[in-house]
Amino acid sequence: MDDNEWLASMSPTKPDWEYHEICLWLPHKPETVEDIANDMVANGFRLDRAIATYEGSILDGRHRYEAALKSGAEPIFVEFQGSVVDAIAYVTSENVARRHLSNREKEYFYAQRAGALGVRKREDSLKQNSSDVQNCTTVPSQQEHAESIGVHTQTVKNWEKDRKEIISDPELEEKAKTPAGYQEAKKEVQKRRKATKEEANRIAKLKSLGERSAAESSN
Repeated sequence: MDDNEWLASMSPTKPDWEYHEICLWLPHKPETVEDIANDMVANGFRLDRAIATYEGSILDGRHRYEAALKSGAEPIFVEFQGSVVDAIAYVTSENVARRHLSNREKEYFYAQRAGALGVRKREDSLKQNSSDVQNCTTVPSQQEHAESIGVHTQTVKNWEKDRKEIISDPELEEKAKTPAGYQEAKKEVQKRRKATKEEANRIAKLKSLGERSAAESSN
């Protein structure tokens, strides 16, 4: 197979591609599409930046694909080989740690990643160091999630606390399916948490006053 035949084999077999669920965990930035399209007009589609496809959809390269459509450049596709876990690791490595994503964008990506891969509990991590080894090595710990995404472990710990509360409420879980909706759901759980804390403080204060009054009466 010569170079032209190889390039032809990498061309799309259909005119309109859909995006894989994992791809949609990342933010869409029209300004990035515009910048890449301008570069493609001048230099064409870069051979070293092929669009990765997986399970019949675009896994990585959403902005490059749209830029190719906008500029008229012929996109190059390559099929990603591996499991879903491998695909998530690839997208995380190629995009989250390397791109300048905001904290909110990383948080949304983490929430989707944690939902797909799970989050290993501390006690499961301890079991791996004992004779009672469990089959949980493929489930990342909070620290491993943090290292992959490029944030502190405490940041992931805070994100996980919010994520668990969100998915425990079906209504909030449904709302959190988009980046904007996730932030709204997060605000709601934090609001509820604050209200619960204030109520606990109020009850503790009333109890303290009651005990003080009882003590004064006995004297």
